[in-house]
Amino acid sequence: MLNKNWMIVIFFSLIIAYYSLVPVEPSASTNIIGDKGLHMLAYAVLSLAYFNAFQKKVLHSIIFAASYGILIEILQGFTFYREMSIFDAIANIIGASVAVVIAKNVEFKKLVKW
Repeated sequence: MLNKNWMIVIFFSLIIAYYSLVPVEPSASTNIIGDKGLHMLAYAVLSLAYFNAFQKKVLHSIIFAASYGILIEILQGFTFYREMSIFDAIANIIGASVAVVIAKNVEFKKLVKW
């Protein structure tokens, strides 16, 4: 059976897949942080889930979260109601990378106690 950390990864992956692949009305995609902000936030959360599941391995977390983001963008290209965007994929990668790097540095500072 999967441990709790991997169940959290699967949970967030399914949420991201659902909201990324269902039809959306154009007005529903605008909000206070914008489309790219939502991408960065979603993949920041996913990469932090991977970070815990991979026992704090930065590179594994970034690669898996970013790869998932790229896969979702490719899948959007196969729908009739969504479109694939390189800029969305870049936002996914940035969100995944920044979150894990910050998490690792915060953890390091707590460990060293400067």
